[in-house]
Amino acid sequence: VTFFAIAIQIQASFFSGEGFLFGLRLNLADAIIPFAGISILYSLLTKKSLWPHWIVPKMDLLLVILTLVIGCAFLNGYFTLGHFTNWAIFNRGVGWICVVSYCALGAWISTNCGTSTKKLFLKIFALFFLATAFVFTFLAFYEERFMAAHAEPWIYPVSGFMGNRNAFAFLTLAVYALITSHELGGTRLIPRKITLVFWMLASTIMLYNGSRAGICILPVLSLMFAIVYRKNNSKTLVICALLGVALAGGIYKTANMQGVHSFAYLEQNQRLGHQNFEGQLPHAGDIQRNNIMKDALALWKTSPITGIGIGSFLEHQKENFAHIPARINIIDSTPLWLLTETGIIGLVVFAGFYIFTFISLCRYASANKGFEKNATISILFIIIAMAVMVLVHELLFTRFLWLLLGIHLAAQNSAAKALNLRPNAR
Repeated sequence: VTFFAIAIQIQASFFSGEGFLFGLRLNLADAIIPFAGISILYSLLTKKSLWPHWIVPKMDLLLVILTLVIGCAFLNGYFTLGHFTNWAIFNRGVGWICVVSYCALGAWISTNCGTSTKKLFLKIFALFFLATAFVFTFLAFYEERFMAAHAEPWIYPVSGFMGNRNAFAFLTLAVYALITSHELGGTRLIPRKITLVFWMLASTIMLYNGSRAGICILPVLSLMFAIVYRKNNSKTLVICALLGVALAGGIYKTANMQGVHSFAYLEQNQRLGHQNFEGQLPHAGDIQRNNIMKDALALWKTSPITGIGIGSFLEHQKENFAHIPARINIIDSTPLWLLTETGIIGLVVFAGFYIFTFISLCRYASANKGFEKNATISILFIIIAMAVMVLVHELLFTRFLWLLLGIHLAAQNSAAKALNLRPNAR
């Protein structure tokens, strides 16, 4: 449990430039998940452990349906291109197997290991993130205060060990939801003093992370928590959040953030081929995303129902924009990616899965109290944050998301019996 709580937050890219586009991104826990799976399967077959008691009805069937959608889109990509691409095989094919495995692992832990183990996992998960976020944010603060103007940043933007700043921003929101829900609900995960410090520094962490989606979502989450837990002395959260916003604003106004930002924007513009962007979107990333969106929608129209197949969009980019390498990129929006490569069918199925899951979790939260209630509320807020972030980022294959989903989508035996939950027939 300790290993997965930490390793799930550490990932890196390999084989960059060998057909994977920015490398093959692997999580440290990916190396262990096959062995953990074999061990758990053995315990299940020998009846030494129990199959997950899912909160969501027919969860196994839902995961199979999602897998069929990915599998059909994978084959569709082969029929479209005449071959499987490395990106489709590893980033999407193997990636999907990994995230489903993490979901199953989380559910198995929740069902078999009890509340104490579940709480231990979440505590270690939160504390490791906080240690990482505090250290990297301090280093970024030191960097922007003392670095020369337009010198290449070495810490900014802060991405921890996630290898991607937007994934780290989503991780920040997820931990914020976990800690806040249990703190305000009376089932504290970490010491209160650390929680208060995190509430005040969360905005600064987001500032040095640089994710605009994360910066916008964080105050909304704080407000929502204050409303949901309005009877639980949520004033402290509001005060800390406001102080945190003031602190981040003061740092931005008085620091050399503009110099750091300027270098990042200049470097992005250069990678995009020294094009003249006057009169267009000011942020180079926005320009790239805007171009990718237009290309994706144009390709989707050629096959709106089933999509063009996994891997096809990236190959299209390579063929048409080889002279502008920075124009070649994945679709950095989960709904748009699903629409383009899995079609309307894929988008509807995945959206339906999350809506159905959200409704089931709401019912479960209303029927419980204490730790289970607060844990469920936290995953509801994580899903809300994800639903907003995926509009402008691709987060479907984020490992820690599926591990947290699995942990919160399965019930303990006692909780399952109290709600008359029945494990799927095996």
